[in-house]
Amino acid sequence: ALIGAEAGPAALLWTGAAVAVVAALFLVIAIGRPAPQPATTVTAPAISELRAVWGDSLIRRLSAIAFLGFGIYVALTTWLQVLLEPRGVSSEQAGWLLVGLTLAFAVPRGRETATLGAIAAIAAGCCLVLALVQTAAAAALPIVICGFFLIGALPLLLGLADRRAGAAAASAVAAIWLA
Repeated sequence: ALIGAEAGPAALLWTGAAVAVVAALFLVIAIGRPAPQPATTVTAPAISELRAVWGDSLIRRLSAIAFLGFGIYVALTTWLQVLLEPRGVSSEQAGWLLVGLTLAFAVPRGRETATLGAIAAIAAGCCLVLALVQTAAAAALPIVICGFFLIGALPLLLGLADRRAGAAAASAVAAIWLA
């Protein structure tokens, strides 16, 4: 956005290089300083805690849902333009479709499980429609709907894992993130 399209790829590469150099300098400065000592000792979770979390079938199912749902979301954000290009959808139109894909929503507590099931059905339906559409206009609504629900599923998954795991909540949430 800072560089006009007329500047070309060389200007973009030089700008990216300059930003990377500045970030590297800040990193070198931060690494060179001694780390502050915490007031309490932080320990890694015990293997038994991790085993207990992974032994919970709900945590494993939530991890599978995260893997599939966000795998689909990442696939759409990565390959949408390439998938729609043969159907005449320009990269600019695909960009606007991606903006619609990133909207989020909130769900009342207690409705998470039913909502996740509905999200899975909606995402599957949207992907089916996307396989059949021929234009950017026809792809817009299913993209926005799919993204709206898929991105909103992450807080639901994390909240369910957090409440289910109790004292091992950090390990449970880490399992979801790793999925």
